[in-house]
Amino acid sequence: MKKLLFTLVTLLYIQVNGQDPFNAPTVLPGADANMSQSVAFGDYDNDGWVDLYLSKGNDSDGSSYINYLYKNNSGNLSKQNIPGITDLNLTSGTASWVDIDNDGDIDLYVAAAEPGLSGGKPDNNLFLNNGNGSFINKTGDATTGAIVTDNEDSRHIGWGDYNNDGYPDMFVDNGNITFFGPTKANNSFYANDGDGTFTRKSEAEIGNIVFEGSGVSPYRTFGSGFGWTDFNNDGYLDIFNTSGGGKDNILWKNNPTTGKFEDATPLEMQPVQTSFISASWGDFDNDGDMDLFTCNMIDGNNWRNYLYRNNSTTTTVSFDSLTGIGDLVTDTYETMSSSWGDVDNDGDLDIYVTNRPDNNQTQIPATLYSNNGAGNGYSFTKTKDYFYPGPSDNFKGRGVAMADLNNDGFLDLITAREGEPLLYTNSASNSNKFTSIKLVGTGTTNKSAIGSRVKITANIP
Repeated sequence: MKKLLFTLVTLLYIQVNGQDPFNAPTVLPGADANMSQSVAFGDYDNDGWVDLYLSKGNDSDGSSYINYLYKNNSGNLSKQNIPGITDLNLTSGTASWVDIDNDGDIDLYVAAAEPGLSGGKPDNNLFLNNGNGSFINKTGDATTGAIVTDNEDSRHIGWGDYNNDGYPDMFVDNGNITFFGPTKANNSFYANDGDGTFTRKSEAEIGNIVFEGSGVSPYRTFGSGFGWTDFNNDGYLDIFNTSGGGKDNILWKNNPTTGKFEDATPLEMQPVQTSFISASWGDFDNDGDMDLFTCNMIDGNNWRNYLYRNNSTTTTVSFDSLTGIGDLVTDTYETMSSSWGDVDNDGDLDIYVTNRPDNNQTQIPATLYSNNGAGNGYSFTKTKDYFYPGPSDNFKGRGVAMADLNNDGFLDLITAREGEPLLYTNSASNSNKFTSIKLVGTGTTNKSAIGSRVKITANIP
């Protein structure tokens, strides 16, 4: 018997190990070749088909690109034109859907970064869903609070109900680009007041996760990725924040007694000469706790990615940095992002990673790694390298996410790139079963059910 554990939404997806389940990728309809940064799935119109928001970046001269919204029409994505949402001409970082006001419609928050070297730091963007296909732009609205009026260089954002009051809160990872290259910055945390307003939390209130000093500090990061999860199963969401430069990766443990996030980083998560640029949580070994995959920027001679098995309890923090577990931790690329998902419905999580060229490397792919399951020690085998045709076959990957776009029970995939964003349709076909679950928070639980877990026991040989 295996216990399957999933965080957030989710569809439980239950091809044969080692076979490529994806059709040849296609360019998203109406998309251009300008850089795209992140992929955010969410059913904004509540029709049972997951939709897509794609945030864009900027050109080397500081020119910004328009973000994309795609409506899912029974498995077919169509580019939308909604004022405010699709004419947003800013250097956008990541975007995230969540129902901030618990009205049953998911809202959209988009990070805004400084374009070029001196373009000014814009407000981040908040769009409230009216439930009829239109949105209210709350950006710059002082009555909403600092979450839409702080002028910072924001790169990565993510929602989580840190105090279990039923309203999702926001962590923002900031960072600057100057003439001297990437520069670390202090991060921001906004508590949802439950009445449509947000309050920015200070270092004294919530801890060093929002370090307020200047100069060198392990608690400053460069616009790097992070991930919410309850890693120690105490019922409160924690955060792992990558450094984006240097080795100051931080595991922030949520202490509900003090209301603060505390640095609980084990030594294994600070490997020598390694910078992590992003990370993703997933229970790859089906033991009921969330494990961590980290994407490595190239620092020194250490190029590989890391997989950490979680052995933590409510009173101890313990992770093993795994080696000898297959191609996943031996391939040597500059990996930008990753997405966990059971792409072959065999009961364990596989993982897809995007890479970009660095250090004069050529022929850089994106890669799918198949989980070989309990019988093979949950090792990972490279299933497929995905190259993008061009002079050097460089994939130039950025953000990536999985969702069942055509409701057939198999996960599809969309990846952002320094070029056309690509759709991979899952063509796997087998007799394995799946179930689709829509979580709706009630009572004191946030409506989006962020932080929820679904545990299902299945008979898997």
